[in-house]
Amino acid sequence: MGAWVLINAGWYKLLLTLGVLSGFAALTVGAVGSVVAPFIEALDLEKERMIAAFGIIFFFSNLAKLPLFFLVTKPIDLSVGIVISVVILLTFVGTFIGRRIQQSVNDALFRTLFRSVLGVMALKLLI
Repeated sequence: MGAWVLINAGWYKLLLTLGVLSGFAALTVGAVGSVVAPFIEALDLEKERMIAAFGIIFFFSNLAKLPLFFLVTKPIDLSVGIVISVVILLTFVGTFIGRRIQQSVNDALFRTLFRSVLGVMALKLLI
């Protein structure tokens, strides 16, 4: 639902572009979240829209990598299929838990936590 609000607000072109670029950057850099986060922070979105923006960006980021994975990897066997199934299931569990946490954290605390984590990720990239 948050993604739909962002799409209607006209952010989809920016988010699609950031998602695709971060997908290609992830193949070389690997730390896309810390690269994309300052751009999302600069949009000054409320927490629901910010979370939705990250969701859209990382969706397109992973979608951009998908063709390359099929070109470079071996055919998927049953063990990989099982792991993928478990990851998909855990995604739904994580979304449910994250939604509960999101509702209990106000915007000011969310921004403080977000900026703190962003600062730690920046230090980690420098060290």
